[in-house]
Amino acid sequence: MSWFSRKPVVVLALLALVAIGGVKLLLWNQVKRSADDFVRHMSLHAAVHYEGIETSLMGSVGIRGITIRPHGVSDSVRIERIRFSAAHLPALLRLRSDLESFRIPSEMTLEVQGLTLDAHGELLYSLIDDAADNALETAFFGCGDFGAVTAASYPDMGYDRLISNIRLSQVYNKRDDSLLLKADLHTEEMVDIGIAVRLTSIPGGQLTPMAFMQQMPEVSRITLRYQDYAYNERRNRYCAERGGVDVAEFLDSHQAAVRAALAAQNIHPSEGLQIAYRRFVEGAGHIELSMRPERNVSFLELALYQPHDLVRRLGTQLEVNGARVYDLSLRRQGSEEGAVAAPASPAGSAAATTRRVATPALPQFRPVAVSELDRHVGRPARVVLTSGLQRSGVIEQIDAQHLMLRRRLHGGVVDYPIAFSDIERVDVEL
Repeated sequence: MSWFSRKPVVVLALLALVAIGGVKLLLWNQVKRSADDFVRHMSLHAAVHYEGIETSLMGSVGIRGITIRPHGVSDSVRIERIRFSAAHLPALLRLRSDLESFRIPSEMTLEVQGLTLDAHGELLYSLIDDAADNALETAFFGCGDFGAVTAASYPDMGYDRLISNIRLSQVYNKRDDSLLLKADLHTEEMVDIGIAVRLTSIPGGQLTPMAFMQQMPEVSRITLRYQDYAYNERRNRYCAERGGVDVAEFLDSHQAAVRAALAAQNIHPSEGLQIAYRRFVEGAGHIELSMRPERNVSFLELALYQPHDLVRRLGTQLEVNGARVYDLSLRRQGSEEGAVAAPASPAGSAAATTRRVATPALPQFRPVAVSELDRHVGRPARVVLTSGLQRSGVIEQIDAQHLMLRRRLHGGVVDYPIAFSDIERVDVEL
């Protein structure tokens, strides 16, 4: 083949190489500019340094070798790599435009690899000891009657440093307007946690406040995976030595502290749950929790229910160390409302043959006339307005012309007064 016959092929190859190099350079410059902006914005709070930029034509960009040292602290956080990925290169290039327009990308992943904290450093002390004020957290992760587990406890438990990998991802399906959100955390020699939530009724694939007001996304599935690797065993041994008792005695104390902390929140786990929890904390326990409601539930509607109601409404199933837990009730037995339905146990279970558990019908939202709303004060309700907007909350008050809905939000409550003339439809949980 002569040079002239090969010339078009060579030119095309050179053009392709130039195009690839141009795209790589464009990506590199964009990531470099974003990284430098982050360093500049953080300069008021911490000194931030990074070693380099990574780009891939497969649709990912990243920053490697990050060190964050807060001002006034002699300690620092080291991150091996932060990587951001999209479904493909074109999706990555338009990602910023999509997010600024509140459009949901088809796929998006954020990975933080090798996030390292010194177990002897000041930062871990501030993180762990600030969280120690939470009574439930102290009960579950502490030493019971023998005190809390603080940052100073970690070296004694055999941890010199904590190394974690974090992965956050989302996948949007245009065919059914569903959004799958996943979060995974792995900390070496400690724990592996995975959470997945599937949302439906995403309004037109957009996350604008107006779209959310017109149609609130609903939960169709929630799954949780919790695998303990070494924390339970190390904590049990450390707390037992600290209290001068054996591990079994510590676990008795620990379980009593957990029961007391839950009771303070009006949560009373069944005997089956308590036995399963004991099996879990005795060693490298494993939990699989799945929630698949019979009908999709509005995401904000979940805040209206107590824990014992959510167990039923969300179709909760629980496995601990590979064994199914059937009685998931969270109320005291014996009260009129306390008999929470438990799924049938396998044949041969003595408890299943000797005790009959009441099975109340699950409440459902049903249409109610506006003139009858005064009979349902205190019940959860969903209101469709003549404008097409939706409101949900608990019916707090009814007067001659208005309905007052109350909703818990961000640790407080918000009241929504709604004129009867603006109501198109009301569904009340009955």
